Amino acid sequence: MERIELHRDVTVLPSRAEVGGWSIGSAFAKSELIEATRHDRYNQLLSHRSIGGVEPSGEELDSAIWGGPLFAPHFGHFLMESTSRLWASEYLARPEIPVVFVAGGGKSQFSPFVKAFLELVGVTRSLRLVESVSKVGLLYVPAQVFGLGPLVDCSVIFKEWVRNRVPTVPSHGENKLFVSRSRFSGQGKIANEMELEERLSARGFEVFHPEQFSLAEQLATYQRARTIVFSEGSSMHFPAFFLNQEHRVACIQRRPQVIPVFRRQFRFFSDVKLQYVNAIREVFAKPPADPATFDCVVDIDEVENQLAAAGFG
Repeated sequence: MERIELHRDVTVLPSRAEVGGWSIGSAFAKSELIEATRHDRYNQLLSHRSIGGVEPSGEELDSAIWGGPLFAPHFGHFLMESTSRLWASEYLARPEIPVVFVAGGGKSQFSPFVKAFLELVGVTRSLRLVESVSKVGLLYVPAQVFGLGPLVDCSVIFKEWVRNRVPTVPSHGENKLFVSRSRFSGQGKIANEMELEERLSARGFEVFHPEQFSLAEQLATYQRARTIVFSEGSSMHFPAFFLNQEHRVACIQRRPQVIPVFRRQFRFFSDVKLQYVNAIREVFAKPPADPATFDCVVDIDEVENQLAAAGFG
């Protein structure tokens, strides 16, 4: 089993903005940083707060489970990072023990999808977001066994924890799904995606906007389909946990570079080989030049050609 550390008389510091960026909250026992509470992203440990000059002013808990940084309201980062220690919930018998998180950014919150996902995988414990210096009598610190970078496909325990709690639904016939971002309110889109929807719809694809449906409805829709084509985005992380070898999955890129975490997640959890489609004609970078926010225009004829050549119809 993956490691769960136990620490007594712990001080938990909330996250906060500091000179140079966001500093992740941290946990200390006897003024010593509990190294296992640090968060790994792409093989780099995020900066954390030091304990100097702080006094407890928040709530005191008898016991808690360390959840790490809460990256909601960002759907993808919540799934890929904030779930990484929750596998331990089933190994701790006392259901009244809460899970404590620290803010992963200035807007961290328990968005509705957080509770929906946790209910889906059977985590019913109460959740706390540490917003002031707090004391915990007994802190359980599960190993971070999942995340962005090398952690995405290294833990069988995490894989089994996720997949064993969700019933599989066999796909029906040759159902084809195009998962669009055209109605998504966030950044990063294919500028001519509505035209792309029309063209794929004419080829028999059902156009699906996942943000308009509950997670349970999304899951049922994904599992029933045989062929799924995604407009590249965070919505891909959710079904990647729960599909199977029957599914054919493609991603229409909106960034010139391939994002390997998608491919590795689909392969590890669902045994699905992700097909990338790069038909980008023009990229629009927005300041600051974060590739996650890039818009692009695609050559729709080329999208159709590449999908057809890969057997996606």
